[in-house]
Amino acid sequence: AMVPTCHHRGRSSMASALTVRTSVRRSLPGVLPSQAQAAWRDFTFREGGGLLGVVALERGPGRRLLLPSLMEEVIDDELDEPGRVCYRVSSRGLLRDVVEGSHRAKVKFSSDGSTGTKMKWEVEYQVDARAWLWQPVTDYLIETAASNLAAYTAPEDVFKLTLPLPSFDRPGEAVRSWVEYIWDGGGGLPIPCLKPPLTQPGDRFILPPGLLERLVSVSEDEGKIDYIVVNPGLFTYQVYTHRGAVGFAPRAEGGVAMEWTVHIRPLPGFGPVVRSFTELAVGTLSRNFQSAVGGCEGGPIEAGWATGQR
Repeated sequence: AMVPTCHHRGRSSMASALTVRTSVRRSLPGVLPSQAQAAWRDFTFREGGGLLGVVALERGPGRRLLLPSLMEEVIDDELDEPGRVCYRVSSRGLLRDVVEGSHRAKVKFSSDGSTGTKMKWEVEYQVDARAWLWQPVTDYLIETAASNLAAYTAPEDVFKLTLPLPSFDRPGEAVRSWVEYIWDGGGGLPIPCLKPPLTQPGDRFILPPGLLERLVSVSEDEGKIDYIVVNPGLFTYQVYTHRGAVGFAPRAEGGVAMEWTVHIRPLPGFGPVVRSFTELAVGTLSRNFQSAVGGCEGGPIEAGWATGQR
């Protein structure tokens, strides 16, 4: 990344506005420029980009309010085009040092010549005071948001577990039992699973750590269950995205086989911890389920990780 600079604009006096400028580059392997641009709009702009302590509230298409600063930003649609997003601060909120109307930013996405994307993020604005503070703050926020986007768009880590369940005659029976024992009953773990108010059917709330999970689909005919974690984050489950799938298929030897797959994108620095936790949780739930339905005699559990998948 270019070395950010901060310099005087106009006369060299204490009253002169000072320019805060930063430029950050990131490589996003395996992501097309159009996909990277869409991810930036959805994850970085609309959802807040994973910045700790920053909450982004949608105020309309291409417009957001940032808390706690009460600063409002808007995407300039007339300047937005394939490979480029331009945005600006439309209201400085509580950041009184920022000169109104001075903020401009653009994010460019270009091909790296292979299957990935080169991203360049440039921000510039003026302040009336304390440039010595706003320069490093801006550097940190843009650097962190760019790194978070790189982690968010990275290939998923995939955990897959299989085990035999000879006590079931059909996959549909196994689906019903899994939902009843694992999803609704907690799978034999000593933690409560609650039905939170004002949520969708099929949601469950796990205490601790305050994790909200959602059944996306349940099909007894297809022998398949899909679910997601709704609120992953630093204090719940340290990933950007989590999606799980549980499938049941007939076995030649009789009964059914269960395949439980979890796709995650860990937060930076949390990969080993999250992978260990996921493997432990899914493995324990699977063994409990196998024992509860009388399937332990059917054979051992097989499990493992694959990284770098999409």
